Amino acid sequence: MIFGPLTVYIFMFNSSTQADVYFGNELNYWLRVIPSYNVSKTFLFLGTRKILQRKMNDPILNYPQDIDLDPWSRNNLEGDLVALMAHSVIGCAMIIFFEAIIYRNCWARCFYALFQCCFRATSRQIEDAYGSVPEDNPDVEVKDDDVFEEEKRVAGTKANDMPVRVARLKKVFKTGFCRNLTAVNNVSFGLETGECFALLGVNGAGKTTVFKSLTNDTVPTGGRVSIGGWDVQRWFGFARKRIGYCPQHNTIFEQLTVIENLYLFARIKGVKWTVRKSLVNRTIDKLNLDQ
Repeated sequence: MIFGPLTVYIFMFNSSTQADVYFGNELNYWLRVIPSYNVSKTFLFLGTRKILQRKMNDPILNYPQDIDLDPWSRNNLEGDLVALMAHSVIGCAMIIFFEAIIYRNCWARCFYALFQCCFRATSRQIEDAYGSVPEDNPDVEVKDDDVFEEEKRVAGTKANDMPVRVARLKKVFKTGFCRNLTAVNNVSFGLETGECFALLGVNGAGKTTVFKSLTNDTVPTGGRVSIGGWDVQRWFGFARKRIGYCPQHNTIFEQLTVIENLYLFARIKGVKWTVRKSLVNRTIDKLNLDQ
């Protein structure tokens, strides 16, 4: 950060020939490709401008008279600001390029292919010793028989036939210029009254996305979600009254008392103010929270 500006000003201050001064002035343009140079050079120029002015006015030193000392000239602060703005645009473009394209497996396959070519001999030795392992095909879905049966059962029903109905739910996230991320792919299930149902899956399987679709926290890309016969996307105001949702993390506000928390969630639930107090009191008595 400091080495570049010091190099330029060593040529301009301590040189004995005009050629060295011109070289330092020319070097100033080339070093602007370094972002930190423009910042440090700006402060260094503002601190030494008067010294350069005195050297130009001294006839004994024979200092070049055509060195531009105007702060807002292209050779000084204006050029530094333009260079910094250009670095900002180019830097943001490079971040988007690497994050959205290379990181999202568009060009990464080229590097992976190069890696395979370099270590192909080692891979063959491993295959000869232990046998080859078949590669997973992401385009082929592997489903259990129970999943197929549930899909058929839900497909033959309507929204009013069950309290909770999810039919061919799909959610695709936009991840970049190259490809999209399919978090949920054609999930179907239906819940009956009193049934205890659980979604099992590894991290990233889409369990949280499914539940967020049930509570309308995220908009599905395809499929239908209905609760109590109401379509969650179209009639969430009615479906919301049928939902009791326990989130993954603690949502109790520690700054509020028990009664204040219950009043808050009762208002969020849409409980009428005429019955809100009695409902809160019954809940406190039922859970023995008054002691």
